[in-house]
Amino acid sequence: MLRHFTLERPALIHTLIGEQRADPGDRIMQGVAGGLWPVPRENAIRFKRKSKEQR
Repeated sequence: MLRHFTLERPALIHTLIGEQRADPGDRIMQGVAGGLWPVPRENAIRFKRKSKEQR
């Protein structure tokens, strides 16, 4: 299971591959092992649309 939240302000996210910049509106995903990674807002919106179409 994944958890996620949306950023309200810019942040540096400590990922498994190093620090990644995230902007307001980006989603931060957390995997089952606790790893974090930023997903740009545009990608999160596209993924959400595709998920709804598959239902």
